[in-house]
Amino acid sequence: MAKEKTVQTEQDETVAVPSRDKLTGQIKTVISDLEELVKVTKDQAGEEIKTYREKAEKTLSKAKMQLEELEKSSKEKIVEVVKVTDKYAHEKPWQLIGASAAVGLILGLLINRK
Repeated sequence: MAKEKTVQTEQDETVAVPSRDKLTGQIKTVISDLEELVKVTKDQAGEEIKTYREKAEKTLSKAKMQLEELEKSSKEKIVEVVKVTDKYAHEKPWQLIGASAAVGLILGLLINRK
């Protein structure tokens, strides 16, 4: 399991920074909770609650669009990296084999060092 990144705040507190996948999951949970709240309060009367519900619906819509855009952007970046890697592997296979062998040799030496 990967170690979480941390950052130092202005108040000298160390705060864990979630991974992109974890953050995406948390955003999806917030969106789901907000959708449920909007559904539960749809029959509530009063101008104030109506105003807050409309604001929540707008925020929810915006959050969904931003999350979809983030996911789309991430997928596009992954596809681009795969294409570049594939192109490099086809154009320079011996360099890739050499680099892989060097990494394997170094790892083997490190593992056998007792």
